[in-house]
Amino acid sequence: MKNIPKLVFIILVLSILLMLKSSNEPFLFNSQFPIFNQFPIGNSIVLNISLGLFVSALFYYFTVFIPDYRKRKIIKNNYLNQYKHFKQNMISHFLSACETSYPSDLVDTLLDQKEFKSYFSLKVTDSEDKWHVVLNKMDHELLEIMLLEFEAFKESTGYVLNNIEFNQPDSFEFFHHFNKQIVLLKNITDDYDEIKSFSRFLWSLFAGWCWVEGYAEKDRFQEMIDSI
Repeated sequence: MKNIPKLVFIILVLSILLMLKSSNEPFLFNSQFPIFNQFPIGNSIVLNISLGLFVSALFYYFTVFIPDYRKRKIIKNNYLNQYKHFKQNMISHFLSACETSYPSDLVDTLLDQKEFKSYFSLKVTDSEDKWHVVLNKMDHELLEIMLLEFEAFKESTGYVLNNIEFNQPDSFEFFHHFNKQIVLLKNITDDYDEIKSFSRFLWSLFAGWCWVEGYAEKDRFQEMIDSI
């Protein structure tokens, strides 16, 4: 599907060239470019066919490509904002769990995966870092708030899945898998083992950790949104 606009553009250009070449306009006969010289025979047929292709290509761009492009851009930009707000809200909960106070701009700073990893890896005691403090403070109430944040963001992801025709199967599978993971989170409790499993999921999402590749250089979720 992603190659259709390119194919239509090629047809549009070729149809223009063929119309010029098969045209009876006098100024083209005197052109210094041989490419515009008429065909020996069949010029009227070529002209009619190329004109039909030209109109069809324009029709596609104005009725399909441009509306789809605008819709995709609006949904993509909205989803980017939803993703940013989701991360800001979650980071605020993390900070509230381990800090009595923090600078107002710290939340936006920690949107960067490297900054997040660096900050929550800071030691508060010999045996604990800030991330351990967050997990220790994750009681039933805090867990419920975080799950609600995930559920709200899941709705945004579901809207994207249902209203965008993905050019790349990988991005569709990525978002579909993410929503499936959120569904599986619904029934977790503040049991130690379940919180530990939940923390690994959070750390992979906010710090960019992957068991296979280690820490990612770029935000994988961001890259998937950009590919929409």
